[in-house]
Amino acid sequence: MRKRSLFVMSLGLLMMVFSPFYGGATHLNYWWLGGGAFVLLIGIYDAVMGYRLAAKGKEHSQKHGD
Repeated sequence: MRKRSLFVMSLGLLMMVFSPFYGGATHLNYWWLGGGAFVLLIGIYDAVMGYRLAAKGKEHSQKHGD
């Protein structure tokens, strides 16, 4: 897994965890919660695409004997 995708996922989780602190006394700030979920999804997408690219490169090297 790439460090960049882990960093992006951690930022998204932090945004989601701290969303109650930016809301009112008993309410969530839904913009922070939704933004954190979006950033988390970007990190997950980046990790999945990194895995797919690594698997494709491994398959290519085994097929061609590199």
